[in-house]
Amino acid sequence: MRFKNIDFLRFFFAVSIVYFHIFSSMSGGTTLPVYKDLAAAAADGYLVVEMFFILSGFFLYHGYMRHPEISWTSFALGKICRLWPLMAFVYLFCVLVYKNLGCTLFLNLFFLQSTGLVLEYQRTVALWFVSALFWALLFYYFLFKNFSPAMRNLIIAVISFFSYIAVITYNHGAMRGAGGPVLAGFLNLGLLRSLAGVGWGCLLAQIYERLSARKRSASKPIFAIFSVLELCALLFILIYTTVRHHPYPDKFIFIIVFSFLLLSFCLHLGIISRVLENSLSSWLGKYSYAIYVMQIVAFYICSRFIWRSSVVAEPWLNISITLLLGTVLGMAAYHLIERPVGKFLAWKLR
Repeated sequence: MRFKNIDFLRFFFAVSIVYFHIFSSMSGGTTLPVYKDLAAAAADGYLVVEMFFILSGFFLYHGYMRHPEISWTSFALGKICRLWPLMAFVYLFCVLVYKNLGCTLFLNLFFLQSTGLVLEYQRTVALWFVSALFWALLFYYFLFKNFSPAMRNLIIAVISFFSYIAVITYNHGAMRGAGGPVLAGFLNLGLLRSLAGVGWGCLLAQIYERLSARKRSASKPIFAIFSVLELCALLFILIYTTVRHHPYPDKFIFIIVFSFLLLSFCLHLGIISRVLENSLSSWLGKYSYAIYVMQIVAFYICSRFIWRSSVVAEPWLNISITLLLGTVLGMAAYHLIERPVGKFLAWKLR
């Protein structure tokens, strides 16, 4: 089952998180007041990662229901083939250009960045998401294979609920925490965010399953209402993660808003979800992971050539070039690294 409109959201969120990371990655440009203002307006951009986690859990459940015969070992190997090639490439790139990082980055090749077992390295901090996602997917797939649906859902609900509570309480209402911070001496916040989001995504997928079975043709007024609600949800997420100087105080509201948006898109309840159900959305969506990972390479290139030039004095031109470079590098890496190396690994591990 493929939701092309969700593919568009994945692409949009990947570009959004790159935009969010631009300001913390710049060295010279951040001294200009305009970049400080833009960084403040995008202060909640990190919340986009929560939406990636939820999407991953949503499709984890659907993937399991389509092919429940796949063993846990085969699933784990499949995820390694999917996630490892680009991650390994970026780690190798960082070793070559930054020097003296071999030991730390070597350990991170084993998806250890968000476990608390290895040190966090600032230049590759964005890859915490990959490691956290990997372990959460493996954990929840283990539950699918070894527990009854009722017990599995209870465990998922409890873990997701208390993980959200732990992250929000630790951050005094926010939902921050990448690969470094640790709660209670051993619970990595990045991993907790992943467990919370992926778990909630699994439960949302089951809610969608039940709603889809009962779906009826909507009347024009109902269709119009959901069209407006979809637009409001999209604008809320866009505005408060990119251009709002006064962040929304309760961060958990983003989880609620996105959950509604995800269900509405999957059920095609409004006009936006239907318009985005096209081949272009699907084509863009396949590059989302590569764009996210390759932002590290894009930022290095920009730091050497773009952010040291006069272009930095033109904020929107500078940001546009950086986003375009990140997108192009991601698309190229998808075809040159992610797909071919992933297929090769799948063939060797078969």
